Order: sequence, then structure tokens, then C-alpha cells
Amino acid sequence: MKKIFFLIISVFAITACSPKLISTDREIIVSYFDFREYTNEGFFISPNMYTGEHESIGELAISIFPAEKIVGEMANDPESRSGIADIGVFYNSKPKRELAKIKKVNKYLEKEKISDNELLKIIVDEAKKNGADALVNFSSKNIYKTVTVNKAQIEIFSHYELSGFAIKRN
Repeated sequence: MKKIFFLIISVFAITACSPKLISTDREIIVSYFDFREYTNEGFFISPNMYTGEHESIGELAISIFPAEKIVGEMANDPESRSGIADIGVFYNSKPKRELAKIKKVNKYLEKEKISDNELLKIIVDEAKKNGADALVNFSSKNIYKTVTVNKAQIEIFSHYELSGFAIKRN
């Protein structure tokens, strides 16, 4: 009898700590940078190098970390941020909200949404400020980081990285 009781307790202890599976829906993320506004102004943007006569201005690299806000019943409470330390990895996506429900928490962090055109404006304005009329080798990346929650590793969005080579065409 003791062996059966011990076996039942052991099975319960092992399964209680196992990670929970969460179903997710398909998510399609489209990124589109519309260069037409800047082309109409005479500003050239390309993911390739410029082969014409030009003056090199400099290499431009920008990291943009979106703002975060607490979403939940105590979002206006100044103490609430410390109350969500254990769910600080839950950002604005359905799977992470579902995981927050499983953990029985009612607050999570929501990241600011920054449009592709707003990101483009940031790097073009910076290039223009430095005297460039073109941005070549343009690149944009969404950077993710891996965090561990309840022994499960989750990829979460961290920030944007924009880069390019600012030039002045002759």
C-alpha cells in the first residue's frame, strides 16, 4: 500500500511541474517599407550599394526599443510593475496572454506598436540630418530574445535594428 501511495505521489509531483502546451493560431507578419515618399523628395533608398559617383557620409545604425505599458486591473498602481516581475516576458501576443492566464496572473506588458513607415522615417531623418541624400545597404531587423518561463524557453520580441550607409550623390 505504501508503494502504491508513493508511486501515485511521485507521478503527481512529476506531472505537476511539466510545462503546459498552448495552442496558437497562424500569425502572418508583413513588413513593407514604402520608399515612394522619399523618392519623390529626391532621397534614394536601396538595399544594394550605390555604384554612381557619391560622397560617403557615414554608416548609420539605429536600435529602437518600443515603450512598454502594463495592461491589467492594477495598471495605474505604481506598485503594480513589481507585481508583474514574474510575467515580465508576456508581451502583446495571444500565446503569451494565454500563458499569463495559465499562470493565474491578470497583468502583462504590452509593447508599443511602431509602423514600418515610422521606422523608415526615423532612419531617413537621421541620414538627412547628417547631409545625406541617399541611404544604401538599407536593412531592417526585428530582434528577438529567448527567455525561460517555468522551464520553457520562449522567443519574445526585443527591439528593431535599422542600418544603412548614408551617402551624398554627385
